[in-house]
Amino acid sequence: MFRYENFFTNAKRYIDRYKKREIFSWYKLFRYYIVFVPFMIVGLVALFIYIKPVTPKVAYLAIGQAGSSYGVMADKFKVAFAKFGLDLQLVETDGLSEGLRALDDPNSQVNASFITAGIATSENLTNLVSLGSIQYAPIWIFYKGKPVTVDDPFKYFAGKKISIGLHDTMANKLFRKILSANNSNTHENQKFIELPHLESAEGLKGGSLDAAFIVDSYSAPVIQKLLSDPEIRVMSFNLADAYVRKFPFLQKVTIPRGALNLESVRPGQEITLLASTTNLLIEKKTHPAIQWAFMLAASDVGKSSEDFFSKAGTFPKYLDLSFPLSPVANRFYTQGVPVVFQYFPLWLGSIADEMWVLVLAFIALIYPLYKWIMGVRSYPSTFFMQRLFIDLRDMDEDLAKVQSKEDAQKLINELDELSIQCSSIWLSETEARFYFNLKTSILAIRKSLEAKIASFDALD
Repeated sequence: MFRYENFFTNAKRYIDRYKKREIFSWYKLFRYYIVFVPFMIVGLVALFIYIKPVTPKVAYLAIGQAGSSYGVMADKFKVAFAKFGLDLQLVETDGLSEGLRALDDPNSQVNASFITAGIATSENLTNLVSLGSIQYAPIWIFYKGKPVTVDDPFKYFAGKKISIGLHDTMANKLFRKILSANNSNTHENQKFIELPHLESAEGLKGGSLDAAFIVDSYSAPVIQKLLSDPEIRVMSFNLADAYVRKFPFLQKVTIPRGALNLESVRPGQEITLLASTTNLLIEKKTHPAIQWAFMLAASDVGKSSEDFFSKAGTFPKYLDLSFPLSPVANRFYTQGVPVVFQYFPLWLGSIADEMWVLVLAFIALIYPLYKWIMGVRSYPSTFFMQRLFIDLRDMDEDLAKVQSKEDAQKLINELDELSIQCSSIWLSETEARFYFNLKTSILAIRKSLEAKIASFDALD
């Protein structure tokens, strides 16, 4: 009859027996391979550093100047970060150029920044990678007065007071870059005025400016402020296709007739605009969990909001190739969001996602790795057993050379010492048969020696 108490007693006895044997085997293994322990520690530390298990709790995002769409977008990112248990600190700068410099500065806390496509490339910013584009950034030229239809708006505004954004900002740089493509002497115009976008809007509405060049999203407060004023018009780029051909980072977008106000039919005719894209750049060393937080936030914002020039779900998207994608972003665009994020917190999910390749590699190699480990584990046992067999073979050869009782007794003493060594060394389970073969062989040689001694005694 089966008795539980006997089962548990036997199970405990079995565990105790093999637990001691296993502890003893690893003790012997450690003694034998102790010289390799420092290398193993270095390897574990390297793996720890590679997977970056400690997730930063705070990230810093440069958002440009006040009144831009970047601040509005960043506020949505901040809410998404809070859902992940992370804090996103928004860093206002005089422009995205300043944010880009802060991002590239190793002494700055900023580890992410918005940037307008077409202004910078990875050639001189090798420490930065892209997470993709998050929205269109149309190029707006606002002006007052009667509708104007010209091929070269820059030439039209030559000699007039036009604001082009603060010095060294993305809008300022983009203005000068596009301006350089025109065969006009507009670049010699001394009436370019460098002002923040909000001041440009006020100046245009107040009459101190003739035009304002602004690069920002349709939803930006300053853009909405100007579009809502019926006295202010938007210049159409009639040669948009030519500009797009010359500058691949640009897109062509349109404002359909009446799209701004159906009742008053504003604008009175379709307006063609050039648009760059707003990209999100990060430092290469940014923790994967922070990168995933940005990607998930960008995805949530892109799905929940529909921009004037794009449908919900259009962004994030890898449109500008000026910077290479980070490995995390590349995984997002090619394979989507890892399923593990549905079941674990972001910090833990990102670690699991980073390690999945290692896990698959481990599974693929687990059997040969197991065989190798067991081989390494049993090597000391095999080595010492082989040495004992070699010693025994030498004694067997000496057996044929025995000429006296003293020679025989000397060999018996050596056999006894060999038998003691055999019993004292640690043997792995795989060496058990060799252990008993050795014991049997020792006994056989001993019997042969005892028979020789008996024959010597008979002669005496």
